[in-house]
Amino acid sequence: MNFREEPISEQTLLSMRKTLKDHEAMIFSLQTIVEKQQEMIERLAGRDSRVKKPSFLETLDMEKLIKIAIFTATLYNNDESGNQSL
Repeated sequence: MNFREEPISEQTLLSMRKTLKDHEAMIFSLQTIVEKQQEMIERLAGRDSRVKKPSFLETLDMEKLIKIAIFTATLYNNDESGNQSL
């Protein structure tokens, strides 16, 4: 990877921090939704809810993980004008 050595403005860093926090909240929200859906599926299937549930990453399919990884990569490639590029 080619990393820039140019200084990043404080405003840019604050903007990136806010974006990261917003997306972290979105990921946790998605996690909650996935867990609720998993519980509903288990109830419909008549499974015992005391059985160990799969982890968050086990419930996400690979496509969603790839989208999260691509999005995270775009955050690190933001230029100072706020444009995103891969």
